[in-house]
Amino acid sequence: MKTRLRRHAVAVAVFAVVASACGASSDGVVEDANGDCTPNPPASGPVTFGDGGPGDSCEHASDCSSTCCTCASGGKFLAAECVGGSCADEQTACDDEQKLFESQGISPCQ
Repeated sequence: MKTRLRRHAVAVAVFAVVASACGASSDGVVEDANGDCTPNPPASGPVTFGDGGPGDSCEHASDCSSTCCTCASGGKFLAAECVGGSCADEQTACDDEQKLFESQGISPCQ
């Protein structure tokens, strides 16, 4: 599952970049996480996060710091999102990235 989620995270990131080029104003990234919300595997995966906090200027989600998202099932994932040139707040990043995955038939919460 971890490898599958990572592959889909890359696909989602690519989709977000393509959507951004087509006029959409949102770019997001997701990484599978352990129970303590550390990246799984630690920062060696294809997803990297920046250090921008909510409201900070960004061009891509990778400019924004990650937030720990907790699912109703207890699963966790890390997410970041750049919306309209600003890093999204925690709730927005978690909700938007989870909805994007679920729209593709994938749950980051498993």
